[in-house]
Amino acid sequence: MQDPPSFVDQLARATWPELETLWQDALRDFLSEIGAPDEFDQAAQLVRDHAFTRSLEVDWITLPSKAREDRYARLLEVLQEAGYATRPFCTRCGACCEGGSPSLHAEDLRLFSEGIVRRDQVYTLRAGQRVRLPVDLGTMVLKDEAIKLREAPESGHCIFYDAGSKECGIYHDRPLQCRAQACWDLADVQKVIRRGKKLSRADVVAPDEPVAPALVAHESHCSLVGLAEAFEDVAHGREDGLEVIYGALSYDAEIRSLLAERLPLPEGELEFYFGRPLAQVVRQFGVDVVPDGDGYRLEPRTRPEGDASE
Repeated sequence: MQDPPSFVDQLARATWPELETLWQDALRDFLSEIGAPDEFDQAAQLVRDHAFTRSLEVDWITLPSKAREDRYARLLEVLQEAGYATRPFCTRCGACCEGGSPSLHAEDLRLFSEGIVRRDQVYTLRAGQRVRLPVDLGTMVLKDEAIKLREAPESGHCIFYDAGSKECGIYHDRPLQCRAQACWDLADVQKVIRRGKKLSRADVVAPDEPVAPALVAHESHCSLVGLAEAFEDVAHGREDGLEVIYGALSYDAEIRSLLAERLPLPEGELEFYFGRPLAQVVRQFGVDVVPDGDGYRLEPRTRPEGDASE
């Protein structure tokens, strides 16, 4: 007995009418997820009328398999846009909170001063770190740092989201990015993400706090922009780049341990002060960091590293 064809095989062989059946089934599933199952006819017509769908109908028969996969992924985005357009209000489905957590902006500084958010409930994405943007905006390398609410380790949900009740624990004080989020119209949240002033550690940590000088020193020794240059040097056979990389890895590990003991800094706050451990972050350069005696060695990654989310 033969195994049924994979979805990729189905796409490779599908006629246009067969593709229409596939995306209509996907649309029905999506409308059920967002609480609008009765809006299928309206949403399907929006998909058919979309310029991308009309263009795809013309090109479909000539497309090779890989191109068909890419175009179908884009068609699913059109499908989602159409689904949300039939339901321009929040049904508390939880998708935005379950998809991750927001970055904080200047308007959110009061969340710290008023004790609504603690430092152990956030972490820092540093300048030079590759991130995955929300709401299908792609990926980018950060020019400036950003502070994010933590995600629950197992689910990836925002830590303030209660999946059982589908409620936000700080709803009336939720961050600016959450207040701008409207899945049926992404204009406001896109504007906040692209143009809003991100909150930084310098906004939260007072200059006279004992940890403040360590933040400056860490950035000097462990700059991700500098590390990108060092990895570029190694790629071109300049071995002195390895010295920079190994030195940064050692400094990052040592300063976390030292300050956690001496100040002391609560362990839960370390990723706010210094970002994710450098041995994890450098995976964005295509390597794994492997302990080797008192030092490290770098090995090529065998699987792609998922970008952090902004």
